[in-house]
Amino acid sequence: MNEVIKTIMSRRSIRSFKPEQLKDEELKLILDAGRYAPSGMNTQPWRFTVIQNKDWLNRFNQACKAFFTNIGNEMF
Repeated sequence: MNEVIKTIMSRRSIRSFKPEQLKDEELKLILDAGRYAPSGMNTQPWRFTVIQNKDWLNRFNQACKAFFTNIGNEMF
């Protein structure tokens, strides 16, 4: 089986994370892969935001929770 197909089919979502941050080289590789990913009609609408500061990440998380709680969608 093709390696790309094998990788896609074995992909799993992660819900728990290690406390260490990624190395700069690893982060750059991930962001580069995202930039090279195809987009519809090559519009390249992507925007990446990397938050490495734990306090900022917690503030962002709380703001997102508050927003989705207030929009009235029962799913959230």
